[in-house]
Amino acid sequence: MKIHFLKTLCVLLLVCMLLPLAVACKPASSGVTIGDNGNWFIDGVDSGVPAKGKDGTKVTIGPNGNWFLDGEDTGIAAAGKDGSNGSNGTSGTQVTIGPNGNWFLDGQDTGISAAGKNGTKVTIGQNGNWFLDGVDSGTPATGPAGPAGPAGPQGPAGADGAAGTLGTTITIGNNGNWILDGVDTGISAKGEDGKDGSDGTKVTIGQNGNWFLDGVDSGVPAKGQNGAPGTPGAPGKDGKDGTKITIGANGNWFLDGVDSGVPATGTLPPSTPDDGTDGDTYTPILRFAVASDLHTRGDSENFDTRERLAAFYTTAYAFAESQSYNKLDGIFVVGDYTQNGKPTTELAKYYDYVKANTKAGTISRAIIGNHEFYATASDRNSEEYKQLYPNGFYDYRYTPESIAGTHANYVQYSGYDSADDHFSINGYHFIIVAMDLYKKSSNEFYSTEKLAWLKGELQAAAAADPTGTKPIFVFEHIGAKNTVYGTGGADKNLGSVLDDFPQVVNFSGHSHYPLSDPRSIWQGDFTAINTGTLAYIGTDIVGHPNKASGRATNTTGGWASDGSESGLRTGGMYYLIEVDAKHAIRVYIYDLFSDKLYGEPIYVGNVGDPSTYTFTAERANTAEKPYFAADAALTVPAITSDAAMVMIPQAICKDSINNYRVELYYGNSLVKTEYRLACAFLGGSAPKYIYAPFTGLDAGKTYTVKAYAVSPWAKESAALTTTFKTPTSASAATGAHILSVKFNADGSATNAIDGATLMKTETAPTIKYDSTLKRNVATVNGNGAFVYGDLANWYELLKTSFTLETYVYFDAKPAGSYSDVVSAQQGGGFGFEYKNTNNEMQFLCHTGSTYERVGVTMTNGQWVHLAATFDGTSLKIYLNGVEKKSLTTEGHTMVLSSSLDAQYLVIGGDTVTGNIADNYMTGKIAGVELYAGALSANEILAHYNEY
Repeated sequence: MKIHFLKTLCVLLLVCMLLPLAVACKPASSGVTIGDNGNWFIDGVDSGVPAKGKDGTKVTIGPNGNWFLDGEDTGIAAAGKDGSNGSNGTSGTQVTIGPNGNWFLDGQDTGISAAGKNGTKVTIGQNGNWFLDGVDSGTPATGPAGPAGPAGPQGPAGADGAAGTLGTTITIGNNGNWILDGVDTGISAKGEDGKDGSDGTKVTIGQNGNWFLDGVDSGVPAKGQNGAPGTPGAPGKDGKDGTKITIGANGNWFLDGVDSGVPATGTLPPSTPDDGTDGDTYTPILRFAVASDLHTRGDSENFDTRERLAAFYTTAYAFAESQSYNKLDGIFVVGDYTQNGKPTTELAKYYDYVKANTKAGTISRAIIGNHEFYATASDRNSEEYKQLYPNGFYDYRYTPESIAGTHANYVQYSGYDSADDHFSINGYHFIIVAMDLYKKSSNEFYSTEKLAWLKGELQAAAAADPTGTKPIFVFEHIGAKNTVYGTGGADKNLGSVLDDFPQVVNFSGHSHYPLSDPRSIWQGDFTAINTGTLAYIGTDIVGHPNKASGRATNTTGGWASDGSESGLRTGGMYYLIEVDAKHAIRVYIYDLFSDKLYGEPIYVGNVGDPSTYTFTAERANTAEKPYFAADAALTVPAITSDAAMVMIPQAICKDSINNYRVELYYGNSLVKTEYRLACAFLGGSAPKYIYAPFTGLDAGKTYTVKAYAVSPWAKESAALTTTFKTPTSASAATGAHILSVKFNADGSATNAIDGATLMKTETAPTIKYDSTLKRNVATVNGNGAFVYGDLANWYELLKTSFTLETYVYFDAKPAGSYSDVVSAQQGGGFGFEYKNTNNEMQFLCHTGSTYERVGVTMTNGQWVHLAATFDGTSLKIYLNGVEKKSLTTEGHTMVLSSSLDAQYLVIGGDTVTGNIADNYMTGKIAGVELYAGALSANEILAHYNEY
């Protein structure tokens, strides 16, 4: 590439090119001089080229290593890859600038300053010495005479070096235009003559051997390998001021202020999430976090809502502060941020946390949802209520008095003036709308007056942006009907207001539907986003013949079809929303369950023009089908004469998996169908396998199982198929290792059988490596536990026969009357329970009418192995591999709790309805194992010896 930097780099060219050539190729009396007419004279011949032109573009290398043109960062690295080494040339006089700023020739101080306004004039005097600015340096211009040899022919011109590979390649085409990476910009490379510039960049060689430009180390060595001599190039003409190259706000190269249409970046991968993946650099200028349905509860009802609120805040700030744009401008909770709207136990505690943990520069707002009205609800059985509303009110929680009281509580505890609001952040409009109706039967949740207020605020926000391209963010708890996933029963009037404003981005909650579902973003006349939940997950079963829906109850596919707030509090995702200077929107999903970002960033792009929207209903027609990996297979890990457990490997789908339809056949006849959730709501902690139990089978029959993966768009995979045969004897069973707890260094616990992550309670046990046991050990200090949520899946295979083992350490017996070690004993189930009385460890098994139990005296201050077996005939307890006590239980079966809230197993405590766990132990746990089937005494002894 031919570079026109004659003016700025005249000293560099003169010293580094012309002088060595003069020394190497010409006799002592020849040289380059400036004639009386101001032109360059070469060997006494007037070249016709003025020795000084007008100042051109000032070229520097910035601190980031890029070329700067007239102080503007081009974004182009100044250094490309090294070219191949040239052959050694004839040694000439070494011209350097010494530490004192003088010219040094062959290491000798000339005493002449190297700095001059117009550069040092270097000539060869008639006495053969170097003359600097007309002063005899006393240094001969030639080295020692070598042996005489015949004059060689003029060598060919040296070849151009190879172009560097990084950065945009800038060339001048045959038509005189700038060419960027081969693309003609249509912009002339020459501008009009500029005024005389100031002195050019002072180029020196530092003590480290690098070029210094105006005293700044460029990081570029001043001398490479000597190349082969080339012929002098033809004299160049005076250049005009160069093109000013900048990078515009849209990320394109701008030449003299004109958009070239060529992106300024190449294809290097992004170094942080702030960089886009489509070739453009995405730089946020606005970021806020959005969650919903936290359901903060009073102390007596708390499960882990306050910990999830804290996790929401800390992870959102940690993400923001790790980015190049390191601000979190807003935090929003879109309704039901409390369970009952209780002033002192819920509202006060929520806002105490928010006020103490919201950092400067962040606006934090919660929106009133239906649960916030509960504390102010009228007593519909009171005489006052009956007199006030003789014909009843459509919902006694939402009488005018209740609405007024709820809004007053909001103002009192939040500190804001009103439950509704309209404000700006970084030039973008945010509008908060509080519900003031609850006519569920007619799908009305906002009064006519409230919708009129909203329309007026939207008109004002739209008027502030005549382009209609800046998003307007609107937040309310119950969204517009039939828009985003979960709004089938939402407000029927809200959409007609929002339809007139295509730049609206509307956030709603209430449904508890998972963010992992692609239907959680919808675009029609505006954009709607479902904000999910930080508490319990709800979903539907796509393709279910009865349109079943409900709450997720475990981590391997279970759900409660009655829609009640039952089951484990699994799941918890929220959004991080970003906007760049072009008003384009990018969305991240953060998964609190796995404590990391879920999936890839979602590029919603620009809003305001519905014809460009991509998150439309059309996606249902173009969505891809799920599929199973080539090596995927169904397995049946446990079988009895009347039940079997089918294990399904997770399928693959671009749009996630909603559920698995699992069909059981006898011959060609369909016996029954099970539907299991794919647990995408658990994000990165979704299990590798989903379990489908089949019960009520016949002994001695061969069955066929077919499993289909179903996407949220009702697309189905091809079936995975397997067969199994039930044993003929009612007592026969293939034992299954169901649970093997593994404690991990990162503080988590997993099931080593299938890799699924166990839940944590409010305060999880601490985990440390035990050098004696050579394994990680959990320490429980009476305040936390881990939870295995899938016990109910295995119930049919456990109720007649099972084994539970654990390896534990206690310093002393419980301080209270008892504590639980590994247990599921809320109105049923089984578990180890440590009694203070007589220092006895008991194993309890509920057989329908009562708990049957066996016990053993504990030895504290050392590790002990505990095991218990139940086979329908007897209940046994083992200590350190030895049977200690047994109890006859002829014809009995184990019965789990009838409450969905308690059908799980707690490691370090016990189950409890309306919470996660209680009765925590104080001690250490090194392992927990659960088997379908009663192990033999020899097997239990072998397991003890393994520890």
